[in-house]
Formats: sequence, C-alpha cells, structure tokens
Amino acid sequence: MALSKEVIDKDVEIGDRVRDKMTGFEGIAYGRWTCMTGCVSFDVHPRVGGDGKIPSSEWVDEARLEVIEAGGVSLKVKEREPAGPCSLKPPSDGPR
Repeated sequence: MALSKEVIDKDVEIGDRVRDKMTGFEGIAYGRWTCMTGCVSFDVHPRVGGDGKIPSSEWVDEARLEVIEAGGVSLKVKEREPAGPCSLKPPSDGPR
C-alpha cells in the first residue's frame, strides 16, 4: 500500500499517521501527553521493520509533527464499567 507523503493541514489527533518535520520519523500518533506548562507531545509508533521486529516508539513535540494521513488507524475500544475502589479485602490473618 503506497502512502501519500502530502501534508494535511489539521491538528494532530490520536490515530493520525504523522511525520516528524525535523527527522522524518513516521508512524501513528498513539498517545498524547500534556504537561502542566501546556506543552503537548505525542507517542509515535512506527511500522514493523522489514525484519519483522517492532521498532521503539518515540515521544515527539506536537509542533514538530505534520499529519500525512488523517485517521490512519482506528481501533474499537471495548466499553467498561468505571473503575473505583477495590472491593477486595485483605486476608483476616493480616499481611503475609
């Protein structure tokens, strides 16, 4: 499948195929991190290499990313009940 290298003028969203303007590193925007200072970075996961190995992902500042395919990947997320306090009780004979 040939991928377009044309840049799309839009904000980066999780699931977009992106490229780092400085290094050319490409992959899917998998996670987003917002710091207290307002700096936003994305965890970018590249494709599996020709050797079948999974390369490491890289955290890249949002300002360095350009979208090359909007919604490159979408996953169906299973709905779950909201998490809360653990209902398990420690053993009656105390910690082990």
